Amino acid sequence: MPQRAFLFLLYGTLILSLPVVAQQQNLDESKVPPYTLPDPLTFANGSPVKNAADWQKRRAEILEMAEREMYGRSPARPNALTFQVFDTDPRALGGKATRKQIRILFTGKSTDPYMDLLLYIPNGATKPVPAILGLNFWGNHAINADPAIRLTTNWMESGRNIYIDLTCTKTIRPPTPAGVRMPANGHWKPCWRGVMR
Repeated sequence: MPQRAFLFLLYGTLILSLPVVAQQQNLDESKVPPYTLPDPLTFANGSPVKNAADWQKRRAEILEMAEREMYGRSPARPNALTFQVFDTDPRALGGKATRKQIRILFTGKSTDPYMDLLLYIPNGATKPVPAILGLNFWGNHAINADPAIRLTTNWMESGRNIYIDLTCTKTIRPPTPAGVRMPANGHWKPCWRGVMR
């Protein structure tokens, strides 16, 4: 009987904690109520920004507000964070870039959670160049048709959305002597829809 009561409480808690359906989004500008954007050159306390030193303080105030109200705070760097370069190819993208694949181990242990980073560095760069980090639920092999990019063995989003079709059977990877490579979860490389709504 205690086990039955526990299960009843557990199921009841789960049912009551189901998320509430999100509000319908508004795509009609005429339905947006009047609003005034805050002046970026006025501190939160109402005093004006008068010089470059003030601007540095106001900038920090704006960034803190965006972090607090919109984007959230990034967690601190894990103590045992480890980086392992497992692939380097200086002839990637037709010799235009060096491709590096880097495993980021969050706890320093290969049996714990990790993520793989795909990095392309222009070969002609003589000074540091900008980098774009794009996190996705499709694996790094969905970024480029290069067969040397390691196929993910992690969870992958499945199905379709407005940007990508993960159910399609078309692949842009060339067949290898052993046949066409497929990710561990059985999905083909995604087919980009090419439409943004």
